Amino acid sequence: SLVNVSDLNIFSEGQDVKPEDLAEKGLIRNTRLPVKVLGEGELKVKLKIHASRFSKTAEEKVKKVGGETVKIG
Repeated sequence: SLVNVSDLNIFSEGQDVKPEDLAEKGLIRNTRLPVKVLGEGELKVKLKIHASRFSKTAEEKVKKVGGETVKIG
């Protein structure tokens, strides 16, 4: 499943965002599939994002706003 950083602005500042949260908001359908975060758009909130993979641009944008990327299984 693919998610752009701009899609993550719906979450609250400082929130831990896991695949279950993405599914709850309708951004992905299946939490059993790997999630990759792409760098399209701008991220405006500081988040701790848990995903299988991050594009280089996505990692840079998350860190630019003080967030954190966590690679999961």
